[in-house]
Amino acid sequence: MKNKKYVFIILVILVIVSVLAISYALFSYSSNNNNDSVLTTGTLKLNLEEKNTLSLLSTYPLSDTLAVTKEGYKFELENTGTEKSNFRLYIIDDEDSYTTNNVSESNKLDWTKIRYAVYKNDEQQIISNLNSDGVLYTGSIDSGITDKYELKVWLSGDATNSDAGKSFYGKLRIKAILSNRTNYDTGA
Repeated sequence: MKNKKYVFIILVILVIVSVLAISYALFSYSSNNNNDSVLTTGTLKLNLEEKNTLSLLSTYPLSDTLAVTKEGYKFELENTGTEKSNFRLYIIDDEDSYTTNNVSESNKLDWTKIRYAVYKNDEQQIISNLNSDGVLYTGSIDSGITDKYELKVWLSGDATNSDAGKSFYGKLRIKAILSNRTNYDTGA
């Protein structure tokens, strides 16, 4: 009876270790020292080429026509899985950068004053105002495919003088689900 108890305890420990190892393998984050970052979540890998930052600093209003000619924030999205994946690309505030640069709440740029454009493989996909939910783009990617993206952000041409000179720091986030699923929050 004592041996069965030890075998059972060892099996439970092995199952827990296996689950933790698989979870780590499926949802991992790695960063290189050369300012390029790789975020792997499930079967999608987001490569961030950080030549420039995702920010607007002491900026002034631009027309869409002029803004889209400026260099943007470049990244790649690769589907390393065996099935097609749907994804949503989000932008969130980079609170660490706001803190590091001593940006007060009153000097943060209101998201409703920010415009953006998303390019996929050099083709414009969307140009719009930034919404409070932060969703930039929703798409899908086939297995084994790598798509190149560029995100351009600018102060809307409709902004007022009181908006000029304020700051925005952002980070990209991605939520991915298999193509036969519909809920980005639960994966169901």
